[in-house]
Amino acid sequence: MKKIALLNVFVFMLLFVYAQTGTVEGTVIQKNGDKTEALYSVNVVLVKADGTVLKGARTDFDGKYSLKFEAGTYKVRFSYVGLEEQLLDVKIEAGQTVTVDASMESVAKNQKEVTVTGIRAKTSEAAVVEEIKKDQGVKSSMGSEQIASTGSADTKEVLSKMSGVTSSQSGGIIFVRGMGDRYNTAYLNGLPLVSPNPELRVMPMDLIPTSIIDVLDVSKMMAPNMYGDFAGGAINIRTKKIFKSPKINFTVGTSTNSQVTGREFNSYAGAKSDYFGFDNGTRAIPEAVKKASMQRADEIFKQGLYNSADVNQGTGFSNNMNPLLKTAMPGSNFRIEGGNYFRSQKEGHADRGFGFLAMLAHSVSYQQLLGQSRYINAQNKLEYNFDTKSDVFSTSTVGMASVLFDLSKKSSVHFNYLMINNSDDQVAQSWGYHRDYNDGGQELYGRRYTFSQNKINVFQLLGEQKLLDKRLKINWGTSYSLTENLVPDRRQITALYSDREKTTRYSLLALDANHTHRFFSTLDEKEAAAHVDLSWTLSETKENDTTTRKLELLAGLDYRAKDRNFEFRQFNYLAKPLADEYSGTFDISRPDNYLNDANHDSALFRIEESANPGNGYQATQSVMGGNLGLSWKTGRRLELIPSLRVENGFQSVINRKQTQANIKEVNIVEGLNLMPAFTLKYEMKPNRMLRFGASRTIIRPKFFEVAPFEYLAQVVGMVQVGNPELQNGTNYNLDLRYELYTRKSADMLIFGVFGKQLVNPIEQVQRPAASGQIISFDNTKNGTVAGAEIEYAKELTFLVSKEKRKESRLKNYSIAGNFAYIYSRIDVDDTTGFTTNSIRPLQGASPYLANFTLKYERKFDKKPKVEGSEEKEDRRWVKLMSGMSFSYASKTLYVVGIQGIGDQYLFPSYHLNWTNRLSFSNDMVIAFTFRNILNNKYQVMQQDMVNEGKWQTVSAYRKGIDFQCSLTYAFKVKKHKHVKED
Repeated sequence: MKKIALLNVFVFMLLFVYAQTGTVEGTVIQKNGDKTEALYSVNVVLVKADGTVLKGARTDFDGKYSLKFEAGTYKVRFSYVGLEEQLLDVKIEAGQTVTVDASMESVAKNQKEVTVTGIRAKTSEAAVVEEIKKDQGVKSSMGSEQIASTGSADTKEVLSKMSGVTSSQSGGIIFVRGMGDRYNTAYLNGLPLVSPNPELRVMPMDLIPTSIIDVLDVSKMMAPNMYGDFAGGAINIRTKKIFKSPKINFTVGTSTNSQVTGREFNSYAGAKSDYFGFDNGTRAIPEAVKKASMQRADEIFKQGLYNSADVNQGTGFSNNMNPLLKTAMPGSNFRIEGGNYFRSQKEGHADRGFGFLAMLAHSVSYQQLLGQSRYINAQNKLEYNFDTKSDVFSTSTVGMASVLFDLSKKSSVHFNYLMINNSDDQVAQSWGYHRDYNDGGQELYGRRYTFSQNKINVFQLLGEQKLLDKRLKINWGTSYSLTENLVPDRRQITALYSDREKTTRYSLLALDANHTHRFFSTLDEKEAAAHVDLSWTLSETKENDTTTRKLELLAGLDYRAKDRNFEFRQFNYLAKPLADEYSGTFDISRPDNYLNDANHDSALFRIEESANPGNGYQATQSVMGGNLGLSWKTGRRLELIPSLRVENGFQSVINRKQTQANIKEVNIVEGLNLMPAFTLKYEMKPNRMLRFGASRTIIRPKFFEVAPFEYLAQVVGMVQVGNPELQNGTNYNLDLRYELYTRKSADMLIFGVFGKQLVNPIEQVQRPAASGQIISFDNTKNGTVAGAEIEYAKELTFLVSKEKRKESRLKNYSIAGNFAYIYSRIDVDDTTGFTTNSIRPLQGASPYLANFTLKYERKFDKKPKVEGSEEKEDRRWVKLMSGMSFSYASKTLYVVGIQGIGDQYLFPSYHLNWTNRLSFSNDMVIAFTFRNILNNKYQVMQQDMVNEGKWQTVSAYRKGIDFQCSLTYAFKVKKHKHVKED
């Protein structure tokens, strides 16, 4: 009886407490003339008569809010950046629900202080999720806030944490849904982004720092205003635009690596400007060499062919083959950025103004990779077995300038300039067994110095106009890009040894002219692009003061034109007499004691330029495209978007014929392509959506893939030759997604499946040859890619009851992640049987990908603001953000096997990063990040074709654990009286 009585008392108390509370709810809209739209993320708070804030909430995607509080009379305050604040009376009655709607308008024109309204922050997780929901295609996105929580070092690493995306371990190559470089495209603010790498159509993403990114998108389904030559993904980097208020921020930092910092580091005599990533001419081909080369100039080799015998004295080159030993210092970085926004003070022109942002950043780092490299034939016999060591000094310099002009509420123009200069200065060494040079038990040693510099300059002019009472929206843009890749004076030396440690007892290897050489290459590319897109509302409906576009016409035009010039020159050391003279007594740590002017003039060696007629090519590409489509909302929930894109593409590559150097070959790939697409969006319930898409796209060959000349020498006698018979391939793509969003704006759950049929895809193949093995390219039979993806983001308060969520410590925690399963299959049309497995997965495709991020975020107010108080605000706060992110990629096809040799796979890899940011008001940020905490071992294994089910290691290395810390300080800048920081 006592228990029953206590239960009754408890129930009565609950009912009594509940009876004393009521609910206030409603919808917030914005009026623009005679149109209205729901407002997302409006701050709604209950306020007492003395101005004390009692409880708050934010509106969801539909502009709705709900607050539960004890009975009484209050005011409801609605606030949103750039809109007039609303303060409405409300009387909450016990056990009742009262509706209070709000209509908000722009800030009055005659207001003395004007809040900047033209720039809405879109980098928060909530804003990015809202964009994903409203997008007409299928995409994954990350804003700068979320990027910061992952601790990613560069854009490549950020992309690797997105759903269905992975990357190569070197070179910055991105794979989207298992599809590599040839199937993807890249954009900067919606305009094409060029690549400085002659083998890649997409810029290596490890060249792009995260500091320039506002939002990073990966579109996985064709949109009609995108170029149609992709099947995997279209990467769009949206750069930062301007600061809303006067700011000058300065960041300085340092970094260490567990494998290299404070340890012995190999280097060589370079240029004094190497620290800044620029060669100052030290590595340029000497003028004496150029002058002597011209003596042998002809119509084929217009720069001539150098032979040191033509020089009166010496080799013509500097004697700079000696290695240098240094100590690897900690890395360093700095960044300075600033900007402001100025609003017009003229009467009636408060919606006009301009803002700007400028940034300059530079960083240097050291890396050392220790590993092994092996080649095993089909009979399990070692062809070579090397220990490898690579010491790399890297720099990155980034400059960015952005100016935004708000001409009116309906018109804006944005100028953007981006400069990126990256350099890698590498000393690569290998020691070990090679079957061709193992006479008498000797082993092979190789050393190569490589300075590689990438220079990118992009100029963009972008605009947006709204006409016909905002029913017609026009977005346009134009860009001009200059790209250069330089490899000046790559130096290589090869030798034999019997005892690795006895460096003075080596023998110079001179059986082949390529063993010791100097190499120079240059790639110059220019690209101009332009686009204009329009959306024209043909009809609309109005319901409950909310205007919805019923039928919209979508149209656009695009054009891009590209010119590329690539050339290289190689100067070989013909040193057989020198090798014989110092056999067994060659000091490999002092090669300048032998490869010098004195020995050259004594006829112990000479330098002769390689007479390769295929030492370069000229290429052009132009694509004219147009699209037409409709966005048709047949009801409140269903939207249909049919579209058609038409592209006329022309591509030519001009090079010298290998067998007849006096003949120029012109290889052309052209055609008119029709690419239909269809998208369906169905809102099953509020915040629940079904999305379907189908499209047809194409695959264009890369420039070097159609040029029929030896392009790059590979290990073990392999060379790479283009195929002039290549034609465009075709892709058929299907996507289906279910999306769930909650009123917590950053919460989402997305499940999707996709399928792709590739017709005549272009794939890398191997061919037999009398003089070794040849890598080339073919249009293969067909391919299939299919899979499933899951994306999620959630606050951990879902683990506790709704009543406890406000007080729960879990409100500071959130999780986000994704999982992807990818099936891929390519059927290679190999009539020779040269390829071991004619049916195989796509190269670079990981069947299983997973990413997980756990974030803790909390703000500590030192002096809370008293709402409604006339006292000047003086809030000091500290904000802590700590994020742990984990990535996993399963076994991936790495190298395709040939002549009975098994395929090589990169075994499962994983990364764990931990990043922390401590912000002190708006004055200072301290950040530190640990990357690759588990120090993953990258291991490439080859199928054992003799012992079924077994694997053999062909390559393995670790990168070490990285630690980076930085301090950012915001200098105080006096605000203009007409600008108020929001």
